[in-house]
Amino acid sequence: MLLQGARSAGLSSTQAQTLLALSAADHPLKAGQLAEEFGSSAATISEVLNALERKTLIERRHGREDRRQVYVSLTEQGRKLASRLVGWDGLMERAVGELPVGDREVLFRSVVHLLASLERNDLIHARACPTCVHFTADASAAPDHGHFCALTQRKLTDLEMRLDCPDFAMRS
Repeated sequence: MLLQGARSAGLSSTQAQTLLALSAADHPLKAGQLAEEFGSSAATISEVLNALERKTLIERRHGREDRRQVYVSLTEQGRKLASRLVGWDGLMERAVGELPVGDREVLFRSVVHLLASLERNDLIHARACPTCVHFTADASAAPDHGHFCALTQRKLTDLEMRLDCPDFAMRS
């Protein structure tokens, strides 16, 4: 759905993801933050931002104190398009919600482990619990045990593991 929406709006998937990342932020993001978010080079993200700027979906501003810093935000047109693109996750949520609870748990565990594997192989940057320095996986099958996050000092069930944690720190 996201890819379809992106194509119909004349965007690449990376351009659409950039709009969504900017939409989710409550403040302008540095171009370097976007490059890091997507595991891209500065040159690649610059090309993406150039295309979005030509389409008048974003605007860039230099930092006041450090003119080398470039801050990126959505234009009104960019906000409108991003809100249309966001709708795809509601469809996915409804589809997953129709699955029996046990199947949802299996699906979620599988997705978490898939993302962690892709992250360990440096193919994506998902910031998922299993690859985080703060995370300890539960090796037992006992129901009273659980995974543990040292940052939050909480036990976690499989369904509480994060796929995109803002406090993520990659395990070496």
